[in-house]
Amino acid sequence: MKIRSCLAPKFLNAVTSRSNFKELQTYSEPCESGLFSAYINVEGDFFPCSFMEGRLDWKTGISVKECKSFMDDIWQHPRTKKFREDLLSTETIPKENCFSPCRKCPAYEIY
Repeated sequence: MKIRSCLAPKFLNAVTSRSNFKELQTYSEPCESGLFSAYINVEGDFFPCSFMEGRLDWKTGISVKECKSFMDDIWQHPRTKKFREDLLSTETIPKENCFSPCRKCPAYEIY
């Protein structure tokens, strides 16, 4: 099991001095939503992140069941591309404040 979320950098920062840090690090993957991963709900609707469902431009998802090509119809969809562009253009916080440089969440006022 891996911790895959915006929580991962804080988790890693909290356990950095533990003797088994290298092992704990293998269980964690910092947030990569919309950049390398996606969330698909039980109805088959795509969202760039599980926290985006019903928020901002993601009041509804993009139907995976109705697409012909995931890459063309979902991954390159204008809403998905906009999410990635918005995420990549947000400010980051310095590494000393987070295990790895963290981006500002586009959905919530958190890092």
